Amino acid sequence: SNSGEIDNSNSIYRYLNQIKLRYKGVRDIDMWVIKKVIKIYDIPLYTINNGQVVVDKDLFDDAIKKYYEGEM
Repeated sequence: SNSGEIDNSNSIYRYLNQIKLRYKGVRDIDMWVIKKVIKIYDIPLYTINNGQVVVDKDLFDDAIKKYYEGEM
Protein backbone atom coordinates (compact mmCIF):
# COMPACT_ATOMS: atom_id res chain seq x y z
CA SER A 1 0.00 0.00 0.00
CA ASN A 2 1.20 3.52 -0.63
CA SER A 3 -0.77 5.12 2.18
CA GLY A 4 2.48 5.90 3.96
CA GLU A 5 1.74 3.30 6.60
CA ILE A 6 4.28 0.70 7.44
CA ASP A 7 4.00 -2.84 8.71
CA ASN A 8 6.08 -3.03 11.89
CA SER A 9 6.95 -6.66 11.18
CA ASN A 10 9.45 -5.18 8.74
CA SER A 11 12.52 -5.39 10.91
CA ILE A 12 14.23 -2.15 9.92
CA TYR A 13 11.61 0.04 11.59
CA ARG A 14 11.65 0.77 15.30
CA TYR A 15 9.51 2.78 17.67
CA LEU A 16 11.37 5.69 19.25
CA ASN A 17 11.04 3.95 22.63
CA GLN A 18 12.71 0.87 21.12
CA ILE A 19 15.56 3.07 19.89
CA LYS A 20 15.87 4.52 23.38
CA LEU A 21 16.01 1.03 24.94
CA ARG A 22 18.54 -0.07 22.34
CA TYR A 23 21.00 2.59 23.48
CA LYS A 24 20.28 2.22 27.18
CA GLY A 25 23.54 2.11 29.10
CA VAL A 26 25.59 3.03 26.03
CA ARG A 27 25.41 6.77 26.30
CA ASP A 28 22.11 6.93 28.12
CA ILE A 29 20.59 8.54 25.08
CA ASP A 30 17.31 10.15 26.05
CA MET A 31 14.32 11.08 23.94
CA TRP A 32 15.61 14.65 23.60
CA VAL A 33 18.83 13.43 21.94
CA ILE A 34 16.89 10.98 19.75
CA LYS A 35 14.59 13.74 18.48
CA LYS A 36 17.53 16.12 18.02
CA VAL A 37 19.45 13.57 15.90
CA ILE A 38 16.32 12.84 13.83
CA LYS A 39 15.92 16.57 13.20
CA ILE A 40 19.58 17.37 12.46
CA TYR A 41 19.97 14.50 9.99
CA ASP A 42 16.47 14.83 8.58
CA ILE A 43 15.56 11.19 9.22
CA PRO A 44 12.06 10.41 7.98
CA LEU A 45 9.50 9.35 10.56
CA TYR A 46 6.62 7.08 9.61
CA THR A 47 3.28 6.72 11.33
CA ILE A 48 2.04 3.16 11.42
CA ASN A 49 -1.50 1.83 11.74
CA ASN A 50 -1.82 2.33 15.49
CA GLY A 51 -0.69 5.95 15.27
CA GLN A 52 2.76 5.19 16.69
CA VAL A 53 5.81 6.74 15.06
CA VAL A 54 8.65 4.58 13.77
CA VAL A 55 12.07 5.31 12.33
CA ASP A 56 14.45 3.35 10.08
CA LYS A 57 16.96 1.99 12.60
CA ASP A 58 19.82 1.82 10.09
CA LEU A 59 19.44 5.49 9.18
CA PHE A 60 19.23 6.36 12.85
CA ASP A 61 22.34 4.32 13.73
CA ASP A 62 24.35 6.08 11.00
CA ALA A 63 23.12 9.47 12.16
CA ILE A 64 23.86 8.92 15.84
CA LYS A 65 27.39 7.79 14.98
CA LYS A 66 27.94 11.01 13.00
CA TYR A 67 26.40 13.04 15.80
CA TYR A 68 28.80 11.68 18.42
CA GLU A 69 31.84 11.77 16.10
CA GLY A 70 31.12 15.45 15.52
CA GLU A 71 30.99 16.05 19.27
CA MET A 72 34.30 14.41 20.13
